Amino acid sequence: SAGSASAGFAAEPGLGKITLNWNVPDDTLLSDVLGYNMYRYKKLTDTTFTEVAKINESLITDPSFQDYNVEEGNQYFYKYKILRTSLEETDFSQTVTSQPLTSKLGDSNGDDTVNVMDLVQNVDYILGNNPQPFIFNAGDVNDDDTINVLDIVGIVDIILNPSADKVVSNTNRTPNYYSTEPVGDATFFWEGDDLYVESEHDITGIQLALDKDFTYQPAQGLPKFEWLTYLQDDEKVLMLYSFADLRISKGKTKLLTKNSDSNKEFDIEKAVVGTTNGRQLNPLYEERSVLGINSPEQGNQTKIFTIGPNPTSGLLNIFYYLPEQMDKVRMTAFDVQGKLVWHNDGFKNTAGQSSTQVNLTGLQTGVYFLSIDVIRAGQIQKREVKRILIQK
Repeated sequence: SAGSASAGFAAEPGLGKITLNWNVPDDTLLSDVLGYNMYRYKKLTDTTFTEVAKINESLITDPSFQDYNVEEGNQYFYKYKILRTSLEETDFSQTVTSQPLTSKLGDSNGDDTVNVMDLVQNVDYILGNNPQPFIFNAGDVNDDDTINVLDIVGIVDIILNPSADKVVSNTNRTPNYYSTEPVGDATFFWEGDDLYVESEHDITGIQLALDKDFTYQPAQGLPKFEWLTYLQDDEKVLMLYSFADLRISKGKTKLLTKNSDSNKEFDIEKAVVGTTNGRQLNPLYEERSVLGINSPEQGNQTKIFTIGPNPTSGLLNIFYYLPEQMDKVRMTAFDVQGKLVWHNDGFKNTAGQSSTQVNLTGLQTGVYFLSIDVIRAGQIQKREVKRILIQK
């Protein structure tokens, strides 16, 4: 019984993490310990909880575990099982609970200090490298649910202009996020093979989505920004940023020149522009606003994003994210009486973001429940149940 052997089991809250410690059971209680498996569930309401799920990817061999896959404001419950040398698990230990501490705005790596390491952490996240630990709520300094160059210029502003009102205390105060309201425009346009930007404000950071085969040379005379290019969603993204107080002065500035061997012509469809003090400019191309750029989905949590349209004629588009390869992704439909009416477990199960279409056109008009189960090692890691209305 792990319950009788779980003396000293405790959960210690941290910044972006919860540390779990327990005592190795005495040999008189259990002498054939191979390791430990940690399980977790989360409180949803005062009376409802998520399912219990194993959270360690490999067997824990020391009586300590750090859970970085936590979000501020959530209460987590933990219990572990002991794996014996017979490869059998004991029952559950006692349960402990904790919630992560709140953090300073900009402290994306959770070390209680906002400095250049947090900038590196944010850049790593933008590149899709899934840095750990990463406190999303702290790194997203303008609270727009994505990490991009605006968060880079915001953290630079926090470092250069520290202020107490940008700190989240441990008394449930909310952070003073940077505003998402644009303070002006940044207009992009071509003159021959040269791409220009023009604004009435100084610019401290730019992201542009380009055709993946487009080649160019940075313009001469620009401040010594960091120039970073990476591929995302079959596009080449160019990002200019600085870890210091560098800026493109207001007015008209040439950014780059198309290479002579590049025959690609493209419109600016996606862009993000940041100015001093962590504020953003509205990007324009041909007198129209363009789309923003989001960081690629990542992290250690399975997420189900979108199921729609709903109501539907029977065709559903489903988007989901898996932090690692799973055994299977299973989808099951039930009618309101609980009868199984449709089943498929052959959906994409590799790491990353996936989209698929579910065909329920064979079902009659009515209300159904679609269950999406993500399964690893025979256990359900994530279950999402949606009420679906089919209309013919």
